Amino acid sequence: MTEKEFQRLMERVAEGTASQEEQRQVDADLASWQTSATWDSARHGSAKEAEVRIWAGITQETELSTPTRSKPRIWWVAASLVLLCTVGYLIFQYATAVPWETVATAAGERKTITLPDGTTVSLNAASEISYPAEFASDARLVKLSGEAFFEVTRKPAQPFTITTEAVTTTVLGTSFNVLAYPEETLRVTVTTGKVRVATAQEAVELAPNEQAIYSYIEDTLQKDTVNAESAQAWRTGKLMLNRLSFTEAIPVLERWFGITITLKEPKIGDCVLVANYQDATLEEVLESLKFILEIEYILDQDKQVTISGPGC
Repeated sequence: MTEKEFQRLMERVAEGTASQEEQRQVDADLASWQTSATWDSARHGSAKEAEVRIWAGITQETELSTPTRSKPRIWWVAASLVLLCTVGYLIFQYATAVPWETVATAAGERKTITLPDGTTVSLNAASEISYPAEFASDARLVKLSGEAFFEVTRKPAQPFTITTEAVTTTVLGTSFNVLAYPEETLRVTVTTGKVRVATAQEAVELAPNEQAIYSYIEDTLQKDTVNAESAQAWRTGKLMLNRLSFTEAIPVLERWFGITITLKEPKIGDCVLVANYQDATLEEVLESLKFILEIEYILDQDKQVTISGPGC
């Protein structure tokens, strides 16, 4: 298929006039790209992530577009889709030509790195970030799994985009925290500047001390007002377990200390914690929880923690 044929096909898909066979062809093309030798999931993500990035771009383009003549809105969507498909094709070619780098942290490990554009990224425990060795001239794209605090170098002509499993975050130059561990509620919290967070269905814009909250289960995106300093407290060694059930706190503790926690009584998971720890050791935290929740624990040499008690 030539580039022009591809563009015409995308126009028909956007207009809703594509045949079932043409729609199947588009789906098959995406699937074949993902399973081909040239598709690198670390660079390009899953089909769902690609869909999120495309639709996030469409909503951004259509919101920014101001037509001078009255035209059906669908034509603006179609035009945006054609543009984005073309740009996406160029980005895909760029990504396969430029080597990507991946930096990961283990449980209990934290790390700070500098990206090619001067952006500073602080990685929390059990996190991973992938980025090109050299950014494109008109875009800076990275992929994150886990939690990281970004201090983005301001470059208005080069938007900075972080993709996670279901959400795309785009900025020009700002500082913010992204919490995006698999199977946990995703949170993007802004410290300075403005950030746009988008899913395949909707988008929100955030100012300082605002947070976007995405639920994987409900597939919903909400905005709330928060204390941005609390979201990045982990950078200074502060472990915050405010208003978390013990079940919610388990993965946080496991990543923080590199341990595995087992509850002998499931009802312990219902207990709600309101506790903060500054540079505390594992033993200090366990002793504190023992007092607060009236539990007992066993810590073996393999960092396996077994907790027992009546529960809540």
